[in-house]
This record gives sequence, structure tokens and C-alpha cells, in this order.
Amino acid sequence: MPRVRELEVFRLVLPYGRRPEAVLVRLTDYGGMTGWGEIVDPAPKTWRLLQEGLGGALIGLDWEHPDELGGVPGGPAADMACWDLWARMRGVPLSHALGGSRTSLMATVRIGAERNLDSLVARVNRHVCAGYAHVTLDVHPGWDVEPLRAVRQAYPALGIGVDARGGYTDAKALEAMDAYTLSAIERPFTGLAGHADLQEHVAAPVLVEVSSAAELDEAVA
Repeated sequence: MPRVRELEVFRLVLPYGRRPEAVLVRLTDYGGMTGWGEIVDPAPKTWRLLQEGLGGALIGLDWEHPDELGGVPGGPAADMACWDLWARMRGVPLSHALGGSRTSLMATVRIGAERNLDSLVARVNRHVCAGYAHVTLDVHPGWDVEPLRAVRQAYPALGIGVDARGGYTDAKALEAMDAYTLSAIERPFTGLAGHADLQEHVAAPVLVEVSSAAELDEAVA
């Protein structure tokens, strides 16, 4: 039975990336086991909720399962830390505790748009030589089919996905890219409109980006 003895909240400001701030939560139970949670680019009130409400809600409380805790103050970071602690105490991977079944994942490296095709292929080559078996190429209108063709011709067996970053309104180019055996087409459009229709015309999974449970329900529907 988890019983939190100590909690720590860390606020990190990162010097790079599109999401420069993160909050980490570490829970420690009376047996010394720890659980970690994280939220990236948190809402302004998240830090205050974690500082002011999380200790009173968790420290010294006996619980059998994270579902018993309801809405933990501080949102996903605190909830994730509780699940991580619970899974570690039972010696099972967190992914399995949440219902997953995979035992491994393939790592990918994201590659931004290059100045020319030769530079792109050379950059892909460096990552392939480093051991990567999958790459995700950033694409946008005017830089999509040709770079994808160049990489596929150079590496016929390489796993390749594309990330459109919501830059498309016309699905024709996206459908043309599907001929190059893609593992996924990520974020082709802004919002949810058009994704289901595109999925009917391509073999690659079409991945959407959602930021709330309500958006996820809408995407599933």
C-alpha cells in the first residue's frame, strides 16, 4: 500500500525547444520507493496548485490504487507520479499498469527541412550509421514528396514517418507521399477537420494532436 512520506516539485526552464518549461513531481513513500511525474508547458496555475495543494492531499494518506485519489491537485504531473510509484511498488512497467502490452518501442529521430536533398540524405545517413532504424521527416507544402523520394531511394528498408505540423489544407500531396511506405502521417491539418477523410485514402496511420480529453473524444468520434 503506497503511503507518501515526502514530495518534491521541480520547475525547469529549458534553453531550447518550442516548449521551454516543464514541472517535475517526485513522490517518496515510507519504504524509500520513488515515483516521478512530468508536465510540459504547464498552465500558470499548475505550479501554484502543486505547491499549495499536493502535500495536504497525499502526504500520510494510505491508498491501494491511483484511481482512489480522484482529481489530484496539480493535474497530470501529480497523477503520473502516483501511477509511477504504484507500478514500481508492484514491479511492473507503468505502460503495462495502464493497460499496454508492448515490451519495446522503436526510437525515431526527427529531421527538419534541409537546404537541399543532398544535405537531407547526408543527415539521414549520419543517424542511420548511429543505429536509428526510423526517422521522422518534417514536411510542408513545397518540401514533401521530393525529399521523401530521395530518402526512400537511398534507404529502401528504413522506417520513415512524416510530420506536417498542421501545414496542409489540400490532401493531394499527403496522398502522394503515402506511396513511399510511411509509418505515420503526423498532424497533417490544423484542428481535427479532414483527418478522417485523409485516413480513408492512405494506408499510413494519420496521427492527430490533441490537448485535452474533450479533444481526444472528438478525435475518436
